Amino acid sequence: MRSLILQPNEEVVVVFRQTPLILWRPTAILLVAVIAPIWYVAHYEFFASAGTYVFIWLCMVVVWWVRHVYLWSVQRYIVTTKRFVKVAHEGIFRHVVTETALDRMLNISFRTTGALSVLGRFGDIELQVVGLLDPIVVSNIADPTAVKEFLWRLHEQAVAARGEHRVPGGPQLAVGYNKPNQRMPD
Repeated sequence: MRSLILQPNEEVVVVFRQTPLILWRPTAILLVAVIAPIWYVAHYEFFASAGTYVFIWLCMVVVWWVRHVYLWSVQRYIVTTKRFVKVAHEGIFRHVVTETALDRMLNISFRTTGALSVLGRFGDIELQVVGLLDPIVVSNIADPTAVKEFLWRLHEQAVAARGEHRVPGGPQLAVGYNKPNQRMPD
């Protein structure tokens, strides 16, 4: 975890990774892209004229697949005692690190994204965070229900440790709207 420097009194609680089931599509493409040219060349006996091209093609396809596997393996979500860190790799040389304090989470929700995610029991978790317009999306996590509940418990512990209590009457009273017919502006 070279991209994470821990603060004093902070420990890593858990590291989540994407489920390996999401590699089925690149693996299926790899198999088709490898088997089809080999079968074609073997069936029509083009080894002498097409052997070099097939070898170059196979090398390109394998490099493409290794890139997918590498990007999958380095994508991780780190939960510490104080914060949530998303380490996302959008390319081999491009990565984005997004982090938030656990007590700054507003809402945690999850969704499944298709038949494979329902059958494979994985999905995406969205973290709505104070100060960010877009949610932090935790993609393709195994057992998203349990992970969501785990993150919410850590959030509640962080809020309790900070000593912040919810205002009776909800957010309307918290921002000074104390009359029943007053509403917060949209």
